[in-house]
Amino acid sequence: MSGVLSRNSLEHAVAGSAGTCLASLLLFPLDRVKTLIQLDPAAYPGLLAAFLKVLQAEGPRGLYKGCGPMLQTVSISNFLYFFLFEGLKDRLAIAFGQPEGSRGPYETLAASALAGSLNMVVTEPLWRACIVAQAHEQKRSASSTSLLTDGGGVSGGSSGSRAGISRSAAQLAPLGVFGAVAGMWAKEGTSALWRGLGSSLWLVTNPVIQFFAYDMLKAIRLRSTDVSAAEAFLMGALAKALATVLTFPLQVAQSRLRAARGQASLPPELRGMVVCLQSVYRKNGVAGLYFGLVPKLLQTVTTAAFMFAFYEKIHVVIQRATRNGFLQRARQRSKLAQYS
Repeated sequence: MSGVLSRNSLEHAVAGSAGTCLASLLLFPLDRVKTLIQLDPAAYPGLLAAFLKVLQAEGPRGLYKGCGPMLQTVSISNFLYFFLFEGLKDRLAIAFGQPEGSRGPYETLAASALAGSLNMVVTEPLWRACIVAQAHEQKRSASSTSLLTDGGGVSGGSSGSRAGISRSAAQLAPLGVFGAVAGMWAKEGTSALWRGLGSSLWLVTNPVIQFFAYDMLKAIRLRSTDVSAAEAFLMGALAKALATVLTFPLQVAQSRLRAARGQASLPPELRGMVVCLQSVYRKNGVAGLYFGLVPKLLQTVTTAAFMFAFYEKIHVVIQRATRNGFLQRARQRSKLAQYS
């Protein structure tokens, strides 16, 4: 396991997790406003109008409502993915007889598939809990707003209204991803945490294609120096666009399967990924498999492009910092050896 549990893997994991968090923070307000427009187009007639309405009603924090659980989940998920991906590439290269430090396309593809599958198995409870925690946060915010409005404000309300607000605030205290996991475990049992894992594993193909394409684009670059932010942005966008186009039918089917989950009796076309894909194709043709592709591309490609740009620059900074630290310690050891 020395190849997986290595300093190099840890450096990539920290850079990947930090890059993902920065990209998510940068673009989350846009995603939040887009969701509001989709849910209520009459109340939010356009992008600018939606931004202004949220700012007026909730202030800048309103643009980041639900961001906390999402950041917790993506930071852990991407830390684990990058850690496994980089470590497994080295281990698989050795297993396949590659020279030390050399990685071929097959090792990259296999490492991406293994890292994606293991990451999905470990973090599936977090992704399920993220949805629960975000919904809880929305409900908590709406409850607090309505209570303060009805009670005329905390300072101006009666002691009874203040007690009601306190009880409601306690009932709707911040949940967080791990709190949601604990709650799901207590209420539904351990198996509920991995409900739907089968359909989620199909979507491992998306990061497999994305990271394989990104690594191949890096390999065919003419320059041998560090990847610039502009190069990483462009290669990340191209890799994500390819992965999204190739796997979008799986995402369409998974959305239908998730929407039907929990029903007492499922129709035959919603009892598995393959039969669901076949049903969509029979009813709507190829167009049905790619319905909603353009907005999804705009969202995922932009996020991935910024993530890879941040990731490459953060990784360079971490590498230089650790290298300088090792050099300083080596010099100190050599000086101590001279005086001893």
